[in-house]
Amino acid sequence: MSCAGPDGQCQWVHREAGLAHALLRTDGVVPPTPQPLSFDGVTRAVVDARLDRRAELAAALAVAGRRVRDDASDEQLVLHAWHAWAARCVEHLHGDFSLIIWDSLHRRLFAARDRLGIRPLYWAKLPGCVIVGNVQQSLALHPDCSSRLNQQAAADFLLEGCLRDPHATFLADIRRLPPAHCLTLDGQLRLSCYWTLHEPAPLRYRRGEDYVHHFRHLLEAAVADRLPRGPVSVLMSGGLDSTSVAAIARRVAGAQGRLEAHTVIHRGLRPDAEERFALSAAAHLGIPVHFLCADEYRLCESGGSICEPACDALGQISNDLLRRASRRTRVALSGDGGDVIFLYPLGAHLRRLLARKRYAAAARDLAHYVRAFGGLPRPLLPRLSRWLGLGPTSPDLRQWRRTDLPQRADGRAVAEDWCRAQAAGALLDPFWPAVFEQEHPGYTGVPVEVRYPLLDLRVVEFVLAIPAVPWMLNKHLLRRAMRGLLPRCVRLRPKTPAGDLIRPRLLRGDMDGAGELQSQQIHTIIDARRVGPPRPDQHPVVRDLALRTVLLDRWLAQRQPRPAPEMGVFCHA
Repeated sequence: MSCAGPDGQCQWVHREAGLAHALLRTDGVVPPTPQPLSFDGVTRAVVDARLDRRAELAAALAVAGRRVRDDASDEQLVLHAWHAWAARCVEHLHGDFSLIIWDSLHRRLFAARDRLGIRPLYWAKLPGCVIVGNVQQSLALHPDCSSRLNQQAAADFLLEGCLRDPHATFLADIRRLPPAHCLTLDGQLRLSCYWTLHEPAPLRYRRGEDYVHHFRHLLEAAVADRLPRGPVSVLMSGGLDSTSVAAIARRVAGAQGRLEAHTVIHRGLRPDAEERFALSAAAHLGIPVHFLCADEYRLCESGGSICEPACDALGQISNDLLRRASRRTRVALSGDGGDVIFLYPLGAHLRRLLARKRYAAAARDLAHYVRAFGGLPRPLLPRLSRWLGLGPTSPDLRQWRRTDLPQRADGRAVAEDWCRAQAAGALLDPFWPAVFEQEHPGYTGVPVEVRYPLLDLRVVEFVLAIPAVPWMLNKHLLRRAMRGLLPRCVRLRPKTPAGDLIRPRLLRGDMDGAGELQSQQIHTIIDARRVGPPRPDQHPVVRDLALRTVLLDRWLAQRQPRPAPEMGVFCHA
């Protein structure tokens, strides 16, 4: 656990239970709250939390009869919420959190994870005990926790790029607690879901500027809730989302705020424009920007953790970017989420309206588009082919599987007739918790906490409630909100698809010396010989499968016998 919390460790052990906490101090001004935390000596908690809507929560606690100090920490607010509402406390908590509470009077264990799964939480039911923790490696060190591979999860990883079962991990004995779920143990072990993303009530204003002002107000609140009272980094590309987060952070923190940007660039291998746009944004905002040139990074350098393989053939780049940020800060703001919350392809929208014979609505929204963007979508014919489903198809990767993959519903369902169902479904996809977990200090080993202002639920619910046309198209709302805050060249920069970073590395020979696959176990999951090694002439989908095969093979081959166990998780006999 010390990799996730290097600033102090503490534990409490009783006859029936044990709690341990490792501190990552993200605020250099306010003294940290000692954990495990207790108000009465009966109920104790370990909490990893960064809460939104603190004033709203404090007011609700006062109504419930809890006396809360104005300077109460997020961890103390969580424990107050438990005393006020017990298991229903999670309905009042907003933000990023994972928590474990032990009630010794009722011999009850309660654990919960935030709505979008930004903070991880894992559990395992072993002979004689249940263990829970937010660092998977700590659970894996328990002597009764086997290193047996979850073959279904490994097959999902190879074919899908992430684990589609939100409960699964790569280790058969360890389970994930899905986002927006609680675990209760009081003689029986129960899992329950306490939230899902419902269609919000439509929000309509007469003036377009009212949408812009409301959105900017919410984004400022989201950034303010995530800014520590100390230095902060922004993981900033030259694109619109991350530069917008940087602009709002500069606006909220003021000229005295210690803000800096960190940007990944390529110069020789595959020159990109990120350096130029990032420099322009940083100069406009008056913040320093530090560049990490990734040309020399080779494929499959990251070995992953003891519990999971690396999920990205170039994952070492993002780890090193966080490591550079950790020299000065403990908090990094990310622009992740913008592409999801603004997701609303015009073609799919028009198809839906025409299929329902809502011709007037289709004409109206197309007119909104023309008025907002000065003309019809261009180029129209290539887009039309994609709208009609006539574009090129990808290979079916299931032909290479050996493990039988049953069909299952792997995400939290949303109503298909909701006009923003595509964005909501993408937001609840298991892909996102995997992204958050791979940037958590317990996975990276880097003492930096990544925060995501664009995924604040106040922002998300507002964006899903307003008219999609024209505000979602081409991120029109965000571009309007950034007037005066970002240079024009950045604010109006067209969406730039991520360039192919793999093929140039294969052409220069990154995988030439990879050799044969080392693990025999991988051949029970996929027909690796048919897939073959990664090659620059492969279809990108097949090439990514081949790279994931290499990553999984190396992880399987390097797994070593576990060292002696250490205290680091909740145990209940």
